[in-house]
Amino acid sequence: MVAGGLIAASTLLLSTSGAYAQASRTWVSGVGDDVNPCSRTAPGKTFAGAISKTAAAGEINVLDPGGFGAVTITKSITIDGSGGSIAGVLTNGTNGITVSAGANDVVTLRHLDIDGLTAAGSGIKINTAGEVNIEDCVIYEYAGKGIEIANTSGCRVNIINTIVRGCTGGAVSAHGSAGAVVTISKCHLLTSLYGYRGEDGSTATIEDTVAAGNVNNGILAVSSSTPALINLNNSTVTDNGVNGVVTSGANATIRMSLTTVSANGTGLSHPTGTIVSFGNNRVSGNSANGTPSSTTPLL
Repeated sequence: MVAGGLIAASTLLLSTSGAYAQASRTWVSGVGDDVNPCSRTAPGKTFAGAISKTAAAGEINVLDPGGFGAVTITKSITIDGSGGSIAGVLTNGTNGITVSAGANDVVTLRHLDIDGLTAAGSGIKINTAGEVNIEDCVIYEYAGKGIEIANTSGCRVNIINTIVRGCTGGAVSAHGSAGAVVTISKCHLLTSLYGYRGEDGSTATIEDTVAAGNVNNGILAVSSSTPALINLNNSTVTDNGVNGVVTSGANATIRMSLTTVSANGTGLSHPTGTIVSFGNNRVSGNSANGTPSSTTPLL
C-alpha cells in the first residue's frame, strides 16, 4: 500500500508539474539556452524553443539582440522583439514565421527583423488564424513573398508600421483567402515583384502607405471568380515598372482617395475590373497616366 501510494503521489506530482510547465510570459536572449525554462533569469535561445514553454495567449519577449530562428505558431501568442535592438529571424530556404493557428486564435508579431537571404520561402506565411497583427517589423530579401496570406477559411490581418522590401515573389499577397480582411497602415512596400496583390475573396484597406520601386505593379486587385476589393487612401504609389494601380478580372475593384500615383509605367490600369476615384487623387508624371473607370463625389 505504501509503495502504491508513493507511485500514485509521484504520478500526480509529475502530471501537476507538466500542467504548470508553461508560463504566460517567457524570454529569449542572444546568449540564452533552450534547455532553460525561458524565464527572465534563465532565458531560452530561440522562438521555437520558447513557444513550447509558453501558454496559449501568452507572450515571448526578447531580452537583448540576437537571431532567434524560424518558428511555427499553432496557438494564440505574442512575440515581442522590442526589448532587443535587433530581434532577428534569419532563414535560408524556409519561411521565417509560419502561422497555422486555430480559427479563433490571435497572433501578434512585433518589432522583428526577418531576413530571407534571397532564398526560397516567405517571411511570414499565414495558413490559418482568427487574427494576425504584424507591427513595427522589417521583412526583406525573400525569394517568395514578404507576407503571404494563404488562409482559405478567412481571417483578419493587420499590418502596421512595417517595411517589406526586396521580395522576389511580392511584398504582401492575399490569395486563396476567402473572406480575409486585410488592413495595411503606415507601411512601405518596396522593390519587390509587386507591393500588394489581393485576390479572390479578399478585402483590403490600405492607408498612409507607400508602394514604390516594385518590378511590376504597386497595388493590384485580381478576381478570377469571387470579388476582390481594395480601398486605397492617403497613399503614394510611385516608380513601379508596369502599373501603379491596376485591376484584373470583372469582379476586381479598387476605390481611391487622396492618393498620389506618379512615375509608374501606367498610372491607372483597368483592362478588366473597376477603379473608382473620389476625385481627390493626383495622377501625373507616369509614362501613361490612365484614367479611373468612374469618379464618384465625396459625401
